[in-house]
Amino acid sequence: MKTYPQINENQKLNSESFLVISPLQVLQCARECQLRSVCSSFNYDTQTHECFLNTESSGDQSQTQGFGGEARSGLEAKTGFLHSDIQSWPKNLAEGCMNHECPVNTFCESDLNIGVTCVEESWTMVTVKEDGATTSQADTTTSQADTLTEQADTTSQADTTTSQADTLTDQADTTTSQADTTMGQADTTTSQADTTMGQADTTTEGKFRLETIVVNGVTVTKLELTSTLTSAEVEKLIITHSACLQSCTDVPGGDYQYCGKCTTYITCSNGALYERPCAGGLQWDQTARNCVFSSSTCSY
Repeated sequence: MKTYPQINENQKLNSESFLVISPLQVLQCARECQLRSVCSSFNYDTQTHECFLNTESSGDQSQTQGFGGEARSGLEAKTGFLHSDIQSWPKNLAEGCMNHECPVNTFCESDLNIGVTCVEESWTMVTVKEDGATTSQADTTTSQADTLTEQADTTSQADTTTSQADTLTDQADTTTSQADTTMGQADTTTSQADTTMGQADTTTEGKFRLETIVVNGVTVTKLELTSTLTSAEVEKLIITHSACLQSCTDVPGGDYQYCGKCTTYITCSNGALYERPCAGGLQWDQTARNCVFSSSTCSY
């Protein structure tokens, strides 16, 4: 850490974080903060490699209050944590986005061919507890408002998604068989063979791989891609096989079912995994593409 004198070791800012990203290195955490105009500082857990992005910096010492009404007290001692104000970092970490003006609830993304774009994302305020765990501020008006806004924005898409989900469910076997046929007749019968075997822990089906893992004492099916697929194809596989993702490697951008727990979903972007907690203890439903009271695609 001597290389970065702007880092406060074994300290964290006593503030809600609007976004948690993992796993990242410290430099990557600082870059993610620079890509968001609302980010003023970050806390970093050296044990879990979690990056907590904050809207406030250590210099914000005014008597403001948190979402639960508690008073803010600036930096506090926290073993295993790092804190840094983003203004102390060189702007070239953001590369093509170093002078971006992306609005709130977006992050900057640069491409040599497309240029600079502002990508929308949803946030849920979280707080680091004394034991290092994170909790979402479910009882806050802001979190509830964000949830209602997201639900309102996706209402027009809900009917389309539902009808598409029904169609995908009805045609799942046919679509899977057609897709596997292009990879050879052996792959076409893989699903049936694995069903009759029952004891197999791993299933390979052409462009993807299914593996049985245990999460919170419950056996779940983890999906891994072995070939390039679209986000719509990944969603169909998650719904058809009641599967989930643990990694965003080679996964196209989008929101997906997370193998960690039902109350959290993930956003994949350029291979990076972003954890998104559902507010108020809601559960992620891949069919609805939203946090709901009872998920039809997650039961752990």
